[in-house]
Amino acid sequence: SIVLVGVMFKLLYWPFASAFLIVGLTTEAIIFFLSAFEPKSKEFDWSIVYPELEDPTKAGSRPAAGIQNQSSPARQLDHLLESANVGPELIESLGNGLRSLSENVGNMSKISNAVLATNEYTENVKAASESISKINQSYATAAQSLESFSHAMSDMAQAGEQTQSFKTELGQLNNSLAALNRVYGGMLSAMKG
Repeated sequence: SIVLVGVMFKLLYWPFASAFLIVGLTTEAIIFFLSAFEPKSKEFDWSIVYPELEDPTKAGSRPAAGIQNQSSPARQLDHLLESANVGPELIESLGNGLRSLSENVGNMSKISNAVLATNEYTENVKAASESISKINQSYATAAQSLESFSHAMSDMAQAGEQTQSFKTELGQLNNSLAALNRVYGGMLSAMKG
């Protein structure tokens, strides 16, 4: 810490920076010199606490005091499989079952696609049905229009007959007027003369 204070004093250009650095570095050198002669600390056997660290090639390895002899998780799994009579055939059957499950899930996605296609088809059929219904309504409207047109044509035919009758009567009226004009013309001539 004295070295760090000395460096801070040196960076900020404060007084006594050199003194702090000399005292701090000297103290550090003495500590390192003395620590070189300390006895080595005892190395702990961590495989006692963590059995998976145990070297399998080391002969005569001993279990930890107070801790049951534990093996690696792979060994424990092997022991459990042996005690449950799980053999290679059963594991292969499990693998086949998982593959079958995967295929079934894939088929289910195909089925869901088919359901979507069926729903789309149903919507298209509904739209076509609505279009046909509109066409039927248009046809009914056209049929009514044709019927109205047919009535109008028959009315026109009757009007044509009445027009012919009117024309005939108009011709007779015209002849009667001409005859009347002759009579009046004769009367006017007789009155003048």
